Amino acid sequence: MHSATQTIYDYFLQNNIRCRAEENDTLSFVEAGFSGKNVTNLVVRFLSADEDFDVAVRTAPIARVPEERKDTVLQVLNECNLTYRYVKFAMNSERDILAFFDFPVKTSTENLGPVAREIFIRFMQIIDKCYPDIMKAIFAEFVL
Repeated sequence: MHSATQTIYDYFLQNNIRCRAEENDTLSFVEAGFSGKNVTNLVVRFLSADEDFDVAVRTAPIARVPEERKDTVLQVLNECNLTYRYVKFAMNSERDILAFFDFPVKTSTENLGPVAREIFIRFMQIIDKCYPDIMKAIFAEFVL
């Protein structure tokens, strides 16, 4: 397991954040789930691909967008991106909505755990705030 992933995993466990760690040939990651007021059972992954303490944060798909709602949802995602600077939303080619964050600088083990925890908290708060608007954009024709 890469050093960054191990550091985050150890810190999360020490701070009672339920998580699991996994690795494959190219990367290792720590996975933690959360539920908020609006979104439930969303998975956030802290990924590392080398020993330089690089960390990329990604969600599992938040929702899948019907083709006919794609443009409307993209407008909402852009509004969220302009409103919140820590989490960025995107839609992939399968029309899954994802959220992401890349640590701006390579950091050391001494502060990586607390930084990852702070990013995890911000992810939870921001995604939970944007989720209702995203769902309204997806299901607008069903709202009376």
